[in-house]
Amino acid sequence: ARLVGESRGPFARGALANAGSSRGVRPDFVAVSENGLVGRVISVGDASARVLLLTDANSRVPVMGEKTRARAILTGDGTTAPRLILLADPAGLELGERLVTSGDDGVIPRGLAVGVADRRGETEWRARLSSDRAPVDFVRLVPPQRVLPPPPPIAAPVSVPPAPTAGGPG
Repeated sequence: ARLVGESRGPFARGALANAGSSRGVRPDFVAVSENGLVGRVISVGDASARVLLLTDANSRVPVMGEKTRARAILTGDGTTAPRLILLADPAGLELGERLVTSGDDGVIPRGLAVGVADRRGETEWRARLSSDRAPVDFVRLVPPQRVLPPPPPIAAPVSVPPAPTAGGPG
């Protein structure tokens, strides 16, 4: 789909895609450019879809370091370098490490390029977004990856030994 910026709307960092429900697009589809994750579809019309960009203050995406597997939430804040919050072990993430989607939300597929870990000061982690490498004119709108919980365990059949018979061998 072709992606165009919007000057008015409820989100500071949003865009419109020229594909909607008539082409099978639904909410929670993921917008991906040639360089990585751009955002997520939040509403759909017949011929268009509104995409919430990673930089919007309402955007939250679970990510992880590709090498260390350190987990964080990429949180848009209106800047071009969104914050990384909720790091269980901030020392576990490496400066310059490639960030990918973790798939922990059960919607966005695991392994999509997001950016590179960067730091401001001693404690504030940020992400330099992969999608910022080039202007984003076209995106692929990918269906969400719905991860279902595992089925309940099946109880093993109980084996009952036969009861001894009266007056058996003897």
